[in-house]
Amino acid sequence: MKKIIISLCLSFMFIVAVFSESKANTYYVLDGQNFELSPEGASAFSSILWYVDTQALTTLTDGIGKLTKKFDLAVPGVSEEHKISLGVIASLGGCLSTVVEHTIVVLPKLTLSITTPKDNFCVGAFSADLTVNVSLDATALGLLKSKYNVALAPFAWTGGGTANGNILTINQAGNYSVACDYLVLGGTDVISGALIPTATKIIGQGAITGISKEIKNDLAIPVVTNLLFN
Repeated sequence: MKKIIISLCLSFMFIVAVFSESKANTYYVLDGQNFELSPEGASAFSSILWYVDTQALTTLTDGIGKLTKKFDLAVPGVSEEHKISLGVIASLGGCLSTVVEHTIVVLPKLTLSITTPKDNFCVGAFSADLTVNVSLDATALGLLKSKYNVALAPFAWTGGGTANGNILTINQAGNYSVACDYLVLGGTDVISGALIPTATKIIGQGAITGISKEIKNDLAIPVVTNLLFN
């Protein structure tokens, strides 16, 4: 599947167009991570009004109008939706624009772990399976996909071995690592009825913590002793 995460500028600033008629947008952000929303051409307005979940914030008159915000998930691992609305007042006339409401989807941070039958094997050839585990269960991951068009990118293994999804088969000792990222589905993979973000800030920002695991192969093989016969 091809990644279609929308690229953001270096400042990770989401631009809300106001010179043309603004439309409601949907943005994906990460739990506990700051993001910024700035109205384009804010200097043309005398006042910028932001509302977060219907609560009016302090009116901005700095000619920039930037909102810096973060959301912390109330329940770890469970995505949330918030509403952020923007209104502007022109320099002349003092008329308030239509207030446009945007949706912020807060996605959880995930942690990977690796399990294996044991960490150290007997000297000599061996074969073992390393299995990736994700800190969200299959039900929660399925909801991310069906509701938000978000899945996990294929697991990226390093250290050798033969990968098959979340399982890596190895035949030698070594240090094995696995990484992953969120993937916003697109094209023919889009889930009908699920949200599609206007822009995201969930990739490359610590959304999913990878893991490394050292597998050893130095357990001594016991020597069979002589028999004592009485």
